[in-house]
Amino acid sequence: MKRKIVTAGMKKICSLFLAGTMLLLAAGCGNKVETNGSNNGQVEDGGTDSNTPTAGADSGAMGRYVETVTDLSDYCFQSKEIAKLSDGSMVIADAYGSPIISKDNGITWNIMEMDWFTELQQTQAYIMDITTGTDGTVGIIYSPEEEGELNPVCVIIKPDGTRIEAQFSLSEEEYYPYDIYISGEGRIFVTALGPNIYEVKEDGSTEKYLTLESRPCLIQFVNNYMIIDGYFGSGLIIYDMEKNEYVEDEVLNRFIIENYADRDFSGNWYSFYFFPGEDGVLYMAGKKGLHRHVIGGSAIEQIVDGSLSSLGNPSNLLTGMVGLDNDEFLALFSGGKLIRFVYDASVPTIPSEKLKVYSLKENDTLRQAISIYQNNNPNAFVEYEVGMGDDNSVTREDVLKKLNTRIMAGEGPDLLVLDNMPVDSYINKGMLLDLTSCLDGLTGEAELFSNIVDAFDKNGKVYTVPCEIQLPAVLGKEKYTSALHDLEDIADVMEQMREENAEGGIIDLYSPGAVMRLFSLVSAPAWKTDSGEMNQEAITEFLTQTKRIYDAQIEGATEKELERYNQVDAYYMQEDGVPREESDYFPNMDEMGYLGKKTKIVMGTFSYPYGYAELNSVEKVKGYEDNQLVPLNGQSKNVFIPKTIVGINAASGNIEMAQDLLKVLLGKENQSSLFSGFAVNKAAFEESFIADENYLGENGIYGSLAMSDEDGLMVSLDIYWVTQEQLQTLRDWIAGADTPYIKDATLEDTVCSEGAEYILGNRSLEEVIQAISEKVAIYMAE
Repeated sequence: MKRKIVTAGMKKICSLFLAGTMLLLAAGCGNKVETNGSNNGQVEDGGTDSNTPTAGADSGAMGRYVETVTDLSDYCFQSKEIAKLSDGSMVIADAYGSPIISKDNGITWNIMEMDWFTELQQTQAYIMDITTGTDGTVGIIYSPEEEGELNPVCVIIKPDGTRIEAQFSLSEEEYYPYDIYISGEGRIFVTALGPNIYEVKEDGSTEKYLTLESRPCLIQFVNNYMIIDGYFGSGLIIYDMEKNEYVEDEVLNRFIIENYADRDFSGNWYSFYFFPGEDGVLYMAGKKGLHRHVIGGSAIEQIVDGSLSSLGNPSNLLTGMVGLDNDEFLALFSGGKLIRFVYDASVPTIPSEKLKVYSLKENDTLRQAISIYQNNNPNAFVEYEVGMGDDNSVTREDVLKKLNTRIMAGEGPDLLVLDNMPVDSYINKGMLLDLTSCLDGLTGEAELFSNIVDAFDKNGKVYTVPCEIQLPAVLGKEKYTSALHDLEDIADVMEQMREENAEGGIIDLYSPGAVMRLFSLVSAPAWKTDSGEMNQEAITEFLTQTKRIYDAQIEGATEKELERYNQVDAYYMQEDGVPREESDYFPNMDEMGYLGKKTKIVMGTFSYPYGYAELNSVEKVKGYEDNQLVPLNGQSKNVFIPKTIVGINAASGNIEMAQDLLKVLLGKENQSSLFSGFAVNKAAFEESFIADENYLGENGIYGSLAMSDEDGLMVSLDIYWVTQEQLQTLRDWIAGADTPYIKDATLEDTVCSEGAEYILGNRSLEEVIQAISEKVAIYMAE
């Protein structure tokens, strides 16, 4: 299913005169990475699984970039780029706000009064893309205000006010013009929702310029080169517009594949952005920092180190970046944050104080907190190590063995994110610090939900604490949801729904593993006794009920549904190296599939305010007024799913620094922008539900969501922001949560792998329980 979010409302504009405030941040400078050597084009910062800075092996080295921050949030709402004009001026064009211009290298900015923008604003046209050429020419793709329809047009506005409407003959697969770009020489190119690039001529006519393998996501121009991105997992495409031929740059592509293969974009921001520099130079910006490369050259030069700058903060989403004539850089992030990078030779290249942190998988909430911590402590460097990369080249078991050996030898990290780690074993072995005194001091805006903290109490001590939580829920007709109190009830309702619906999926799960994985979220806490032993009776009951659920589901499944499910599963295997049921996205609730009649009820998890608004908005859809959203209970009740579970190494030599970072992780600033769940910080939780009045449209609509599938099915949902009554319901929901689902990977994997044999009828329940008991006994003995 394809999704498109369209936000309602237009922004208000007023005059502007802003100056930046200085904030010292660390970043390496001038560190070449020779890519024709053994490092295969990878930044020499410890690889993609490390946060070690490349700058200066000598701790006495001096010189790094510092940052100046200007807040443009009152004027930049959905900015598309920073454009540099031929006279040195810079323009920021926005989908909702008037363009703003700076004539002093981005120090101050002023509104540009443009008749064309005023007209579009008055007609409430939806601007999809906008760009500015070096001579001031503006290219716009917008859709006139038409209820429920997108009919975009492309208009070129010359500096003298002349307007030219581009004429296209697009295929049905391309739909409409989507992105527009202007080269340094003033040539105009447009892409649609397909693989073609079109050039717009002076008279408005268009011709196909290039056809690629997939739709381009970003195009930039360096001299006569057109640089194209769109092939995630690979490098960039370089096309010589003079010679009309493609150019290979192995050095560049190796660097991108090693460091940005997982890059992403939304159409409004980029996790990896590139832009032209001086003659033949391409700059690249993202989580690894800012790098410089001469097209066709043999080296990648690091200018700013991402691990020591705001570029490494995953909540900073790039919308544009330019280089200035004085070796400074301006980066614009979503939300209107403008950062100037200025080199300061008097600042130490690497901060003197060092803190080691670790997580099994890359964790954006931790990365964000590290960036905040280092901003507040410029003399501190946080070395972030990731145990497993995205390529699954090492196993979890091997990584944990190495980590445990290091911890026992006194060489372990100071702070750990313990998701998918053997937390109980670490606590029993005395490897984790008691956090009680540190957490007791969190009051005022630092106060946490006490019941969430208390759920991790171990005999009066708290060794771990989550930074965010998800909630298991069920969405469906009240006559069904009101009957769901435990796992047996779920099986009963599934069988009832199958009797009422002979054909078609009830839930979107078509494998024994998927069924077990979902319901383990609300059942696995019951699989261990208070003394930590396996609860054989509970696991027997779990397999009995999940077989009933699977049988009811599969009984009416169609060949088409099974084929589609297998295709999705294959996609996850190809992209993530794991089946869908083991993906982090697996339990997410799909209300759009429900509205599209793909399922009869929705069970899963939700984890952010807008998602809660989406789920509550379903009851406003005609025919769905009798639906309700309620907690999902299984063998356990009042379950919540902790994420970014943090502990401190009891043997750490930097306990005070580790506690300070923990406070940042749990602090309001970090908690106000999380990546995997609701805030556990009470003030941040409340702030996250404050609606932006500028986005509230008529009748209280906050946005809309549309979906289409391969069969042409179209489903849309108007999103209404969370009411005070709904917010109070969620507050009560969280306040009552007292049972954390903490994955015990070995136990759960064993139950699911052996349990599938019983669910499919290949072995008896007694045989499967015996096999589980034997395997788990070996594991627990270790």
